[in-house]
Amino acid sequence: MNDADRWIDDYVRTEAHLLQQAYATYGDARACVDDRHLPGMQGEFEFARLIGQMPRGVINPKGDGGFDFDVALHYSVDVKTARKAFNLLHPASDPVADIYVLAEYTEAMQLARQRANLVGWEWGRILARAPVRDFGYGLLNNYIPRENLRPIDSLLQRLKARG
Repeated sequence: MNDADRWIDDYVRTEAHLLQQAYATYGDARACVDDRHLPGMQGEFEFARLIGQMPRGVINPKGDGGFDFDVALHYSVDVKTARKAFNLLHPASDPVADIYVLAEYTEAMQLARQRANLVGWEWGRILARAPVRDFGYGLLNNYIPRENLRPIDSLLQRLKARG
C-alpha cells in the first residue's frame, strides 16, 4: 500500500467512524455493530477511484437518499457493499437509483487494509424488476446473483463515453 492509498484508507475509516457516531447519537440499533459502515464506505471509495469522483459524502443517520454518486448525464449510482457479495441486493420498498454497483469487502481485506473489490453493476430499473426474497433479516430485497451482473469495465466505458 503506497502513501496515497494509506491516506485514503485512513480517511475512509474516519468517515465510517463518524457515520457510526451519527447513528449512535440518533439512537439507531445498527450503531452497536463495530465497523458496520466501513465495508460500505470502502466500496464507495473503490468506485470513486474507478470514476475519479468523490462520493456525495452524506453523513445522515436517516440515510443518503438512496444514492452515493451523481455521475455523467446525472445518473444516480448506489454502491452496495457486502462482506459476502453473492447477490446485488436492494430493499424492495426503497427508492431506486439509476445504477447499482456491487462491491465486496471481506474481513480479511479489512485486516490487511486492502481495497474493496468491485464485482459488477446493473441498471436500477432492471434490479427493481428482479426477483424478491428475504435473506433472513426480515427485509424483502430485489436481488440479482453476482454472476449475472454486468462487468465493471462496461460501466466505466459508458461513463467515459458520456462524460
